[in-house]
Amino acid sequence: PPSVKVTWQRPVETHGDIKNYRIIWGPRGERYDEIVLNSEIYSYLTNTLDKGTTYEFRVSAKNEVDYGERAVVTITTPDGAPSGAPQNFTATGLTETSVRLTWDLPARNLRNGDIAMYQITYHKLSD
Repeated sequence: PPSVKVTWQRPVETHGDIKNYRIIWGPRGERYDEIVLNSEIYSYLTNTLDKGTTYEFRVSAKNEVDYGERAVVTITTPDGAPSGAPQNFTATGLTETSVRLTWDLPARNLRNGDIAMYQITYHKLSD
């Protein structure tokens, strides 16, 4: 899976001692992950990302009172070939020489980006 290393610098104005940093990240509009790091750490590496997905990363520092303003960055991981097949594939005979094929997209976490096209292959089994 793709990986991202997030780095930051200590805030100029801390209004007290920095106790820790909180990193919140996830795909836009979906559930976010969170980790709290020691105040002496200024980077975080994650390698649990999906291909072809836009992520938002938020970093904030905490002093004795609370967390301060968040720094936000958005990244999109590179697309990859789908790792899952289309779902709910059906074939319905219409006439002696035609058939209707229907399917749904692969599961979201197996698409690895936007699906651009499908390839359908077939062959005659017997007469």
